[in-house]
Amino acid sequence: YAGDDSYSQKVKIYGDPKLDIKAGNYRQREEFLLKLHAFHEKVYAENKKIKEGVKESEKTMNKDDEKLKNMKAEQKKVNAIRSGAMRLASELQGGGIRQGSFYPPTKTHLKRYDQLVGLWDEYQGNNE
Repeated sequence: YAGDDSYSQKVKIYGDPKLDIKAGNYRQREEFLLKLHAFHEKVYAENKKIKEGVKESEKTMNKDDEKLKNMKAEQKKVNAIRSGAMRLASELQGGGIRQGSFYPPTKTHLKRYDQLVGLWDEYQGNNE
């Protein structure tokens, strides 16, 4: 409306074109993302715990204390695994290139995930 005048026009809205993707491929993608999310959740919780421990230790320890340095080094390792998992999820989601992709993870995605899990297993083995 503009004053007493009005104007209307019919428009047609079309849905997205049908994607040429099989249900199995979509399921693979979803399963991978769920597995990656669960993995990230574990690593995120550990990273947060270590960060809080470092913050508390910094209040009472000298910055040159070896124990504090080791805690910071461990937190850095865990944070690298956490950020790697986030990057991997972002890449699978399109990462600014092909938003909303429904395609399954590539061999490279799977290999990168296995590498992150390997780093996590190594970290856990060293901290038991």
